[in-house]
Parts: sequence; C-alpha cells; structure tokens
Amino acid sequence: MLDPESEQIREVYAYYGLAMYQAQCLERELSILLASQYGAENIDRWIYQERLGENFDSTFGILANKFIEFSKGRDLTLASEIKSAVRARNLLAHHYFWEHAVEFCSTEGRRRMLAELQSLIDRFEILDKQVSDLTRQFGRERGITDRDIEEISTKMLAGLVPVLEPPRLDEPVRIIAAYKWRFNAREPAVFQLLFKTDGGGNILLSDRGLCAGPESVPIEELELMPKFNKALPAEVHPRPKGAKKWNYALSLSAGYELCIRGEYVDGRFVRRYGLRLRFKEKKSE
Repeated sequence: MLDPESEQIREVYAYYGLAMYQAQCLERELSILLASQYGAENIDRWIYQERLGENFDSTFGILANKFIEFSKGRDLTLASEIKSAVRARNLLAHHYFWEHAVEFCSTEGRRRMLAELQSLIDRFEILDKQVSDLTRQFGRERGITDRDIEEISTKMLAGLVPVLEPPRLDEPVRIIAAYKWRFNAREPAVFQLLFKTDGGGNILLSDRGLCAGPESVPIEELELMPKFNKALPAEVHPRPKGAKKWNYALSLSAGYELCIRGEYVDGRFVRRYGLRLRFKEKKSE
C-alpha cells in the first residue's frame, strides 16, 4: 500500500497521461473532420484515405491552421479554441514537468497540478466532442447514421474491424499499365482510370495527383487501355508541382504527359483526362 505522498504523485502522472490522451483524441478527430467535411466535394473513398493519411502525419498546429483556412469564418470561436488547445498541448508535451518542478515537490503544489490537469482534460474532451459533432453532422447529411458509426466502433473495439492506417504515396511510383476500372456493374459506362505499378499495386487519380487504390480489383472489372503503351512504363511522382484541385499534369515516358481537368457538366462533376506529347525525346546515338 502506498503512502499518501506516493499516491498523490502517482495520481499526477495518471492525470497527465489522461490529459495527453484527450489531446490526441482531439487531434485525430480534427484529422477526420478535415478529410471529410472541408473541401469534400468531388472526392471518393480513396482520395479520402489519402487526405486522412496526410492529416495523420501532420502536426496538431498544422491541422489547426487548416481548420481556420477551410472553415472560412464559419466556426471562429471553435477555431480560436482549437488554436489555444494546440498551445496548451505543446506546453503539456514539452515543458509541463519542467515548469512545475517546484510545485511537484510539495503536497499543495501537486494539488494545484491535479486541478490544472483536470481542467485541461475537460477542455480537450469538450473540444473533441464539438469537432466530433461536426463530423457526425457531415455523415448524417450523406446518409451515415449514428447507429452506423456505433456499429463500426463496436466491431473495432472487438477486433473485428482493423483500425484504419491510411496508405500514403510520397515517393515516385513506377507505372507499367493503365486500365479502365468499371467498379459499378449497374453503370457499366462509368469508370475510373486505374494504373498498375511494377509491384502489383493499384493507383488512382486524386484531386491533386495520385493516391493509393484498392488492394485488389476483380480482373473482370478491368479493361486495358493500349493508348498508354507509348507513354509507359514511367516513373511518376504522385504530387506534381503546381497541381491545383483537379487541374494538373503527370509526366510520363517518351515526352508524354497526362493532363487532368475537372469541370461541371449539367450540374454533374466530370473528370477529364488526355494524353499529349509535351516534347519528343531525343534518340540516343
């Protein structure tokens, strides 16, 4: 059995751990919100996963700045509170025990630390709920109910569904073939452009470059596009310089580039692409 002083010290450590846990929950929830609600038009599952992976790799401060940028003044109070939470979390992670070294050595000082940590726990938890509510609102507008979310959460906690670790494309990939992927049997005229890599991976177009696609695709859903043979294989960087949303070009082999444009036609967003010869490569003598 611990003496009162040791018990209180252990409690400080426990409260500190819970405060950091709540801060990480807020950070992850903000990542999910930014990948879904803000700038979510004309994206699909694969682009969403790409954005989520990018957000998961970002710092809390970068996420807060993104929220301010994308919210466009709609959530000024929440944005301000999140920026303040970033500062509190950074202090907690990097300086807390150093700045409280004297207080930590006395019973009264530790009592003040516990009160301060409890305040941070409550603060992070409230913000997490506010951000979560925005994410759920976005889902409800698209037919995802709270019950759907709870069912997935229950399966994840039971180990029946793996926790999502979104794949990222950061390095150049070697593309060897291009296909029409007819992913919806009910709409055979609808397809996505899908690339195969030399490692057997599936790559799709995203709003600003390339993103990882499904791990496997039924062969009957794929139709080879021979016109790409003259431009492949090619080493392609997934993030072309100067890329704007659905307006960029991917450099391929033999002087070819793939131009991607997005536009609305009769109220429907259409992704267009075209293979063009940017320049002729000189033949080696």
